[in-house]
Amino acid sequence: MTRADRPKSLTLLLLLCTALAAGCSETEPDVPVETTEITETEILWDRYGVPHVYAVDSDELFYAFGWAQMESHGDLILRLYGESRGRAAEYWGSEHLEQDEWIRTVGIPTRAREWYEAQAPQLRGFLDAFARGMNDFAEKHADRIGAEVRAVLPVQPDDSLALSHRVIHFEFVTSPRSTQSLERALGRAAGSNAWAVGPSRSASGNAMMLVNPHLPWSGFYLWYEAHLVSPDLEFYGACLVGQPFMAIGFNRHLGWTHTVNTHDGADHYALELAGKGYRWDGKVQEFQRREETILVKQEDGSLREHRLEVLSTVHGPVVARRGRR
Repeated sequence: MTRADRPKSLTLLLLLCTALAAGCSETEPDVPVETTEITETEILWDRYGVPHVYAVDSDELFYAFGWAQMESHGDLILRLYGESRGRAAEYWGSEHLEQDEWIRTVGIPTRAREWYEAQAPQLRGFLDAFARGMNDFAEKHADRIGAEVRAVLPVQPDDSLALSHRVIHFEFVTSPRSTQSLERALGRAAGSNAWAVGPSRSASGNAMMLVNPHLPWSGFYLWYEAHLVSPDLEFYGACLVGQPFMAIGFNRHLGWTHTVNTHDGADHYALELAGKGYRWDGKVQEFQRREETILVKQEDGSLREHRLEVLSTVHGPVVARRGRR
């Protein structure tokens, strides 16, 4: 890549050495990052395929992080984004229709757009930059993007929020399928662990943390490791692929992680059908109704329209029916 080809001064280098990262996640605003002055944005790839991103400002940092993720896993990310939009049947055929119906029913695409609009301007700018970096990579390296996923382009700033919402809330937190699907993927009982050791318990006298997520190395479970540095931020860690923010990692001051736990992540309510509505608080309530149009790709490449009526109660969307409930 010549200097003229660099998007926003982005330099792509391959380092045939091991890079040791110094930190990971947002430092306090009044604590400067202890690095030499950064004069241009660049991505340094170590021999393990981990990007070390050095950026002149935070917007460039998220731009370059989007670029790096698309370079590493572009086809996977576009497929996950297409699914999280509830448009997989439109892109890839009727076998994805049931998944689209579920994603539309629980409102993931709509809520992702609402959440994007609700963000503070700075954070919305980070999401914009992350998406722009992905799109610029896909435009300049179209040969690196599979033909079957190009229809998902361009990436939208709310795509990463839709994916995060789908994975975190509807797989890890609320889905009764998540542990079972993990166990099938791993071939054994699923779980993870995290260990924190206090300074009085360590040989070095320093606090220590061990992070061990125990997730499959595929699909939206895939971790993406990176080292990100700008004048305002420095952290090293990993996010779930396609997401812009580090879920586990460390900076110069602290480390953080998460692990599985037994908790009640969701409530399902059984309501009795009555007339054209349902019985609630001694009265018959009408369903709230909305109609979604899902496009479904046919074998000849044409699209047919599939109508989905979503019914909602005081508790949320109707996700199943059993007899009169």
